[in-house]
Amino acid sequence: MKYSVVTVGGTFDRLHRGHKTLLKAATKIGRRLVIGITSDNFAKKKSKKIKSLKGRLREVKLFLKKINFRNFRIAIIEDEYGILLRCKRAKAIVVSKETLKSAEKINKKRVEKGFKELRIEVIHTVVAEDYKPISSTRIRNKEINRNGKVRK
Repeated sequence: MKYSVVTVGGTFDRLHRGHKTLLKAATKIGRRLVIGITSDNFAKKKSKKIKSLKGRLREVKLFLKKINFRNFRIAIIEDEYGILLRCKRAKAIVVSKETLKSAEKINKKRVEKGFKELRIEVIHTVVAEDYKPISSTRIRNKEINRNGKVRK
């Protein structure tokens, strides 16, 4: 393990192969995982079609149980910074290339507040069979399924 406490954050709507890759990467480098999941109110700013927080939480917890990782805590986040402006023990954040800018913005704000920057660990983008990134939006739009298979 590289870090004592690792963080990830997102909406985790329609848990897909990209989300699973992100979560697995975080569990491989951290002894403890703090997962920020957007509240219903915050998620609805992205789309009205996002599943309820209760359903999203259930999917994340079931996946972590399936991969036998139990040392995690879930924090409900209400804004783009989540708990990371209060979490002193966090050492790293795991992101995709698409969310790298958000992690950089979080680090800038952490420094302003007197915290240490988080190490940013970037995972590869998980693509669908059409070589475009897998995303919850594409799944909601019925372009692809959760594994990245293109729907005809």
